[in-house]
Amino acid sequence: MSIQRGEVRHAFGRALRAAREAKGWTQDALGDQVGILADSVERIERGRSEPTLNLQWRLANALGMKVSDLWERAEEEMRR
Repeated sequence: MSIQRGEVRHAFGRALRAAREAKGWTQDALGDQVGILADSVERIERGRSEPTLNLQWRLANALGMKVSDLWERAEEEMRR
């Protein structure tokens, strides 16, 4: 199975969006928690931006998760 880089970004973004929405947060609220703009959150969720490992950790931490939890959700998204 060949996986394209964009597919991984999109899956991670969908996983991030699901986690954020499960918490009832807006993109603004999550951005405020991690020190980035809502536009940056939106670009990550749409798969247009690839967050650094440091930002992945901050996003997961703000959502009360581990980075590995987000990546497990991303893997599930890729199987759909």
